[in-house]
Parts: sequence; C-alpha cells; structure tokens
Amino acid sequence: MMKKTLQKAKQVSFEFGVTSFEERQKILQDLANTLEENIGFILQENTKDLAKMNKEDALYDRMLLTESRIEDIAQACREISGQEDVLGGLLEERDLSCGLHLRKVAVPLGVVACIYEARPNVTIDIAALCLFTGNVGVLRGSSNAEYSNNALVKLIHSVLDTHNIPKEVISQYSTNRDDMITLFEAVDQVDLIIPRGGKGLINRVRYESLVPTIETGAGVCHAFIDESADIDMAVSIVINAKTQRPSVCNALDTCIVHEKVRKEFYEKLLKALKEHKVKIWADEIAFGKFPESESVCVAEDFIWGEEFLGLAMSVKTVGSVDEAVLHINTYGSTHSEAIISENTKSVEKFFNMVDASSLYHNASTRFTDGSVFGMGAEIGISTQKLHARGPMGASVLSTYKYLLEGHGEIRN
Repeated sequence: MMKKTLQKAKQVSFEFGVTSFEERQKILQDLANTLEENIGFILQENTKDLAKMNKEDALYDRMLLTESRIEDIAQACREISGQEDVLGGLLEERDLSCGLHLRKVAVPLGVVACIYEARPNVTIDIAALCLFTGNVGVLRGSSNAEYSNNALVKLIHSVLDTHNIPKEVISQYSTNRDDMITLFEAVDQVDLIIPRGGKGLINRVRYESLVPTIETGAGVCHAFIDESADIDMAVSIVINAKTQRPSVCNALDTCIVHEKVRKEFYEKLLKALKEHKVKIWADEIAFGKFPESESVCVAEDFIWGEEFLGLAMSVKTVGSVDEAVLHINTYGSTHSEAIISENTKSVEKFFNMVDASSLYHNASTRFTDGSVFGMGAEIGISTQKLHARGPMGASVLSTYKYLLEGHGEIRN
C-alpha cells in the first residue's frame, strides 16, 4: 500500500515540477485563506489529540494549536508565496571549447519525504515549502497528532482540488513503524528524507535509510557567559533561551560560565530560574556559587550533551573562551550557540572556532527559526554541513540541471 503511495508521488512529481510560478503562488495564498476560514475545524481536531496527552508533557505545547498560531501559520504561507521563485533561474552560462553552449538551471529536488513528531504546524510548513518549490511532499507525522494532521491535509487537498492539482502532490504516509522500512528503501521513488524530531528518530533514519537524508531537529544549545558579560543581560538572555518555549530545539540546555564571573550572577540567575520552576544541574564549582536551594543539584558527567526539552538545564564552569569552545564542540549538536560578552576578541574567537549552524553574540538562541530568518517557515533546521545548514527554507529545496545545446558536435 505504502509503496503505491510513493510510486504515485514520483509520477506526479514530473508534472508538478513545471507548474508555473504564478500558480504555485496562488496555491499558497488560497491555502492561507482556507486555514483561516477553517480555524474552528482545526481546533476541534487538535483538541482530540491534546485529550490523549498529559499537560505536563514537554510535547504538549508543541502539539497545541491556538487561533493565533493558526493565523501565524497562514501568514507564513503568504510570506513564502511572496518570495522569489527558486526554480528556472540561470545559475551559470558559458560556451565550452568543444562548441557546446552550457546552461545550469535550478530545478526541484523531486519527492521530499519528511518524518516529524508531535507538531501539526510542521504539516503546513512542509507542504507550503514543497508546493512553492515545485516539489512533491510525503508527510509522515506521528500517530499522537493524527487528528490534527488529517484535518490539515484535508484542507491542503481541498485547495489542490480547486487548482486541478493531483492530491498526491502532498500525501500522508503511514504512521505504522513497520512501513518506515518501505520508505527507507524507496530509492527510486523518494529523492530526500528529512527527519525532524528527537535524537532517536534522527538516528534511526540516519542508520537505516538508503535514501539520502538531511539531519534536523536535535538541538543541544549552550550560552557562554564570558567574564566581561553584562550580568543583567546574561540573566535575561538565559531566562529567555531556557523558558520562553522550553520544548523546542533552539531552547537553551547548558549555561557555561567563566570562573571569574561574579557570584551576583548566580544569585540573580537562581532567583529568575526558580520563578519558572527550572531544575539546575551544576558542576561542583557552580554548585558552590549558587545560593543553597532544592532547585540546584550536582551534575553527573552524563548530563553534558543532554537535550532537556523541558524546564531543566545544566551549568558548567570554565576558565577561558577556549575551554568553553571545547566543551561546546564536544557536547553540542551544531545547532545554535551563544556568547554573552563585551570582549570583541572573545567574541571573534567564539565565532571562528565554534562548530554550529547559528552563532549569537549577546542574544538568545531562540531566534534560530526560518520565519525569524525571513524564510516564512522552515522544513527543518539542518545540523549537518552538506547541501544545507541551519533553517532550511525554499532556497535549499532545489537542485540543478546542466542544459547543453550544440550544432551536431561529436566527441573525438
């Protein structure tokens, strides 16, 4: 059954890949309107998924849709539709010595499958970016979001139907774990698989898929508080990065503190973190600097590199920028890292030596996001280096062809 779904996706990809830019723009604009017109229906179905969850679960907020969130999703569709076309552009052109005329042009990737967990808004993000870039999308959401995802795909299909576009351009894939093997082996039907979720999901796709993949999602993020840091600014940034939305991949996991930072920082940080009920795992040096509190525990070595996805974080003490960089490059996931410092040399070293897709100076890691970066939305945040890195918008969902014209040339 799922093999037929993938075969149909491949078949329609050739025709949809040449759909006009104006048509693709109109599809997204109509999708935005349809989402807003059906907010009640979407919330009704989302409530069914939420009813199956514990409100204390870190994934509850990711699952939750509200009227304002749906309006934001619709606006993202409009923002994507207003971007420049990524297809058909002339990337290179020249005459070859053999007499042929060469053109290099941008074309769709083809069939893009995305496997994601517990975030129904991602259904629209993926679909919108695929539709805008002439790609066919295969969506494999999680079973705990089935009602929300089914509702959203139903609305997508209604829009495609009004444009006489086959519904297979955006298709849902089985949530049965056994069917994943079929997807992983679909090298003739699927051009790219993007896993978007936790470490377990990403590792399974990376280890088992024969189809090319781009790793996204896992974010072990750090903020380094340099000795020159403004303490009030540092506390504000840490609180925002940790608590503004703790379940997401760009939320803060580890605060690295220079050993010369004043004890006042620990007092102010603890007071602010306690207000948000954040548990702190501190190394022995940091533990001795925090005021005594049941919120602070001594960290074991296994805690470094932990992605908490909730109201907990670790605190590590270092003696230099170099030590901070070493810790991040050892335990980070190359997602998003920050330095709070007033020392330009420290910032320069941090920016040059830390291996991550997005680096921040005196700012929260929470800004790593396709919409914030002006992409409208992202299909994922790549933590690898080949083809795409960081938030993946429309511009990276294409490849290219070489087109060569001649006058009867043959090669000797």
